[in-house]
Amino acid sequence: MSLKQNYDERKKEVNDYFDFLRRVEQLDDPNPIRVSPEQQKILFSNVYILLYNLIESTIVGCCKELEHGLSHHKVSDILQFNFELRNQWIKTTSRISANEKKRLSGIYNLFEKLTNTTTSLELIFRMKKGGNLDDMKISELLKEFGIVLDLPKPLHTEVCKHRLDGKGILQAIRHIRNQLAHGEKSFIECGSNIGLLDLNDYAKIVFLYLEHVIGRIENYIVNKEYMTVTP
Repeated sequence: MSLKQNYDERKKEVNDYFDFLRRVEQLDDPNPIRVSPEQQKILFSNVYILLYNLIESTIVGCCKELEHGLSHHKVSDILQFNFELRNQWIKTTSRISANEKKRLSGIYNLFEKLTNTTTSLELIFRMKKGGNLDDMKISELLKEFGIVLDLPKPLHTEVCKHRLDGKGILQAIRHIRNQLAHGEKSFIECGSNIGLLDLNDYAKIVFLYLEHVIGRIENYIVNKEYMTVTP
């Protein structure tokens, strides 16, 4: 499944859930679903889970897209890559962060690849998971690959605007998702003091942000922005 297909599938899950919530809210539906106020708050809290799932799935997909998009290169091409990608290749190939035995094996692997420059280049883009992705972490991750996100000013304003506990949209989603996942707060607590229209607005901002990230990744690959000298 391509990056865009995966994103569209997860986005549809979010939109389908909002269709369900609109029935609960009796918006545009002649046959609303009846729930208690507590149940409604629980349903609202699930939006944060769905949105974080979409965010992490999309960024993992971006890493895979980069791996696939650069897989046609040979080891000899690495000298034409930007510093960040050369650095990533050396770190992952030499396994420099592994234990001593694995690191030694990785160094031999690196040596063999450098002495046989016709070997296909294998780039592995790893990201630390664990529920910590937000716009700041994503920006830092992309910079490690030599990618500057450059959000349009209106979108940057919407993403960074403080809305929940002094946090921007993606930061708030990450924070609330972790509170739910780790049992720090109940679903009823996290679903309080928020309305369906606000949640829908948050989702739209997340969609715009992730679609910009996907477009940036695709342009980076297609335009060979990863090379210091474009052939």
